[in-house]
Amino acid sequence: MADENKQPEKVSISLQSISQNHMVALQRQFDLLAFNLVAAEKVTSEQYEAASNSTQIMPFRPAHLNVEHIQAYGLDLLIRSTLNDIIRLSASCMDQCFFLCTLLKKKQDIEDKPEETQKKVNQIQNEFVHASLDVKFEMLENDFGIICELEDTITNLGFAFHAITRNRGQLTEQEVDENGELVIDLKVLDPNKLPKDKPEKPLDAESVVRDEKKIFKVGDRLQFTAREMLSLLVTTASFFNGLFVSVDDFGQSLNPNNK
Repeated sequence: MADENKQPEKVSISLQSISQNHMVALQRQFDLLAFNLVAAEKVTSEQYEAASNSTQIMPFRPAHLNVEHIQAYGLDLLIRSTLNDIIRLSASCMDQCFFLCTLLKKKQDIEDKPEETQKKVNQIQNEFVHASLDVKFEMLENDFGIICELEDTITNLGFAFHAITRNRGQLTEQEVDENGELVIDLKVLDPNKLPKDKPEKPLDAESVVRDEKKIFKVGDRLQFTAREMLSLLVTTASFFNGLFVSVDDFGQSLNPNNK
């Protein structure tokens, strides 16, 4: 028999845990992508054919690709999986940040009317989780005043993934802006910002990067170099950091002692 006097379980979530979990996951994707890019580039035709023939039989030998074709095919799959990982992690990060901000905003209500407020919070969160990327950004801004610097790029990566999954990577008018373009901002290393002497501490990534634009037009096929693919993950890290700062600022604004 259920205990009617049992209190609702408290949800434990913090900005530190959100940041730690998502930045670690992003680094894992970066490491795996770097490994796969090198592996795909270094494999020789002899190594590939030896592996392919190790079983002495194939599912359908007439469709067997040579090493050049399989490298191109493998790169396309890496682009697809990288975009999917970025969108998945970005959505997850925004979901958890939105949930944290909602809990902070309704802290007093949760203490006064825990069951009723928790039900409302769950409804709001469910709506956010199932929203598209552009609607997520709108809700973060409207509800908490959070504006994300790289909002357009994350949204456009969603359009890029749409083109890959629906149009085999070819851009249509559905994925471009009013200028007929799909613009991706990349964060890349700026050699001019590197210190001349070896720094005593690890460099702050945000202080040594510059913006670089990747522009596609209607009819273009979405292609990224290995460097650009890795830069997409660095750009996502920059997006995460900006979001975390905004969430922290929102939390600080609710503290009377900071006013």
